[in-house]
Amino acid sequence: MLLHLKSLVFLTQLIWFFQQAWQLSAYQEVKDKKIGSFFSSVFCVLQAVLTVLCTVLSFFAPLVASFMLQGETYKAWPMISILLIANLFSVFSSFYGTVYSATMHTSFVMKTTVFGAVACVVFTPMLLPIMGVTGACVASALGQAMVFAMRVIDAKRFIQFEVGWKYLAPTLVLLITQSIFTTWEIGGWKIISGICAIIIIIIQMVHIAANLSQIREMKRKNNQ
Repeated sequence: MLLHLKSLVFLTQLIWFFQQAWQLSAYQEVKDKKIGSFFSSVFCVLQAVLTVLCTVLSFFAPLVASFMLQGETYKAWPMISILLIANLFSVFSSFYGTVYSATMHTSFVMKTTVFGAVACVVFTPMLLPIMGVTGACVASALGQAMVFAMRVIDAKRFIQFEVGWKYLAPTLVLLITQSIFTTWEIGGWKIISGICAIIIIIIQMVHIAANLSQIREMKRKNNQ
């Protein structure tokens, strides 16, 4: 828990400010006929910024930990990568949560949140004997991923928008690969981590470029 609080405090604060602004914007735009395009543009930027930030922080995890962790706690730095992924899925889930709050269908948010918490409680004792404390981090990531998946599938009933799976899917695979090599310090993990980071940055740059016209339109509309 100490590691989680120290290593992700900056991300948490940044995300909190974004969530406040995003919830208000989503509520104001929900009646717009182009609401799907609006959600797509925001999610495009959100996933690009956060996935790049996660992969960079994961690559520099030992350096980040040297500033944030002291003494014996420094040994826990390999878990930062997994916690970053758990936090990433949490943010994505929260983004989808605005679909329900903006359309006044909030009951499913509570159901999925409870489901994710229960999944985490179930997975934790299963993984602890196998992975130790790292198992608790993996359980958290799995729980958050399941919440995200459930909301992605269900939210289409209210607002349909493009997630950009051809960019997000390979990015998630690379983040998980980077996390596995980094967490267990598998041979050549620094090189693999660096390669994953570079590829993720390229993928998300292409993603932003492909959606640049929509993003500009969203920015122009917000400035009016």
